[in-house]
Amino acid sequence: MSNPIDRLSKFKEIKTIDPKVKVKDNCIYLYPFYFNYSFVTNFICIFIFVYVLTKQNDPLLNLVCYISIGGFLIFIITVLKFYNTIVIDNTHRIITIKPTKFYKFFLQEKTILFNEIKDITSVSNFYSTGFRTVNRRYYITLILKDEDEIKLIGSNKEEIASNIAENLSQIL
Repeated sequence: MSNPIDRLSKFKEIKTIDPKVKVKDNCIYLYPFYFNYSFVTNFICIFIFVYVLTKQNDPLLNLVCYISIGGFLIFIITVLKFYNTIVIDNTHRIITIKPTKFYKFFLQEKTILFNEIKDITSVSNFYSTGFRTVNRRYYITLILKDEDEIKLIGSNKEEIASNIAENLSQIL
C-alpha cells in the first residue's frame, strides 16, 4: 500500500479546471467551475427569449417566451445542486459536501465518514435541456454501504471524472 502523502500527490498531477482540484493541509478540495459551456449557454437562451419579448407584442409568443424563461431558470437552479465544494479530509477520514452559495439556505453541509463509503465511481448523466444536450455529463458519485448514491460534483470530461474517482477510491 502506498504512502498517504503519495496518494494525495496524485491529485496535484490532475490538470483540470472542471472541477478545480487543490491539495492543501492533507485535504483535497474539489471546486465547481461555474463558467463551463453548458452552464453559461443556458443564460444565452434566456437573453434570446427576453430580446424576443421586447421586440414584439404577440400574446401567444409572449406566453411561450415566459414559459421558456421560467423553464431555463428552473433548470439552472436544478443544475446548481451539483455545483458543490467537496473537501476530502485524509486526516479525519471524512468527506464534506458544501452546497453552493445559492443552496446554502436550503441544504445543509453533509459529512460522510470514509468507513460509510462502499465505492466511488464516475457516472455518465446524459440528458437534454431545451433544444440541446447538456455538456456536463459525468459525475463523481459516492456509493454508500446502505446502497445510497450521492453525486458529489460534475465534470465535462469522462477521463477527468474517472481519474478523480479512481484516486479517491485509492485513498479509502
